[in-house]
Amino acid sequence: MTVQEQHQRGIDLFNEGRYREAVSIFSVVLRTDDSSAMWNNWASAQAAAGEFGAAEKGFKKALQIDPSNTQASRNLSILIDSLTAHNRSISPPGDELLLNTGMSEEMKRNWDFVEKRELLFALVGFDFGREPETKLDEIRAFKKNESAFLLNTLKFTKNDVVLDLGSGCGFIARVVAPLCRQLYCLDISSEFLRFAREELTQFTNVDFHRMPYGDLHYLDDKKITKGYANAVFIHFNFFDVVVYLREIYRILARGGLFLFGLSNTDCLDIHTDRYFSLVLSNYVKERTSPTLMQWNSAHSVCAVAGQIGFEASEVWVGHGSAMILLRKP
Repeated sequence: MTVQEQHQRGIDLFNEGRYREAVSIFSVVLRTDDSSAMWNNWASAQAAAGEFGAAEKGFKKALQIDPSNTQASRNLSILIDSLTAHNRSISPPGDELLLNTGMSEEMKRNWDFVEKRELLFALVGFDFGREPETKLDEIRAFKKNESAFLLNTLKFTKNDVVLDLGSGCGFIARVVAPLCRQLYCLDISSEFLRFAREELTQFTNVDFHRMPYGDLHYLDDKKITKGYANAVFIHFNFFDVVVYLREIYRILARGGLFLFGLSNTDCLDIHTDRYFSLVLSNYVKERTSPTLMQWNSAHSVCAVAGQIGFEASEVWVGHGSAMILLRKP
């Protein structure tokens, strides 16, 4: 077995929850690959196996070799915070620790996580446990329920040509496809689109396209009548919002509707919000991560949408979130 194969075997064991076996594999790999990334992997497995002292030394070793290793830095912080909070009595959650899996910065920017488990973590977090790929039916049911507001608001018909912007794994598209004439699933991630194609193989009216950031020119001649973005604008700063609203206005047909949600500062309580404290902590450690949530003012977003040309309204507000409906006159 090559070093690369051993490395992958260690990652597989870690993902399967077989942490002590992963430690053994990574220990062997370290003999020939004394890198910061490998020390981070070894320490992650040690922490998940409950060997906190070894884990701390490993993360520090990784940072000694490469002080810019943000995963090792984040993992060390998780470890220290967890041990402090629990007086060294329990293990920090293994699925919070990050392995260095060889992803390039471009892959991270484009959400190309490769592994199905990582894709699902990026989409639904850890709400479905450490092995979300084994709970696809539960996730589909959750997403179907989540889409109820979207369906009631947009009221798709068989004449509609629909845009699913940031279609992810295709769980919402799976609900929408039977209701419209044509559905275009656009995403910046080739891996999300690959997953979505598998998810929607039964439908012949769905088209998939990998889009560059902020570029909807693929839809110029499609006559889009309705569209939506589910859990997409929550990752956009205000500049991103303006870029995408301009593109949506350009490709949407007259009278067309577009619905999207965002994390809303207008009703945010930073002390009680479910996500804010965690995201703030992660932001301090890795400010450029594309997966971080962003907060915007729904009132301001509606105002700028009006300047672009839309009729915009907040159709739901609460719990630090908002749903905004756009209409192109």
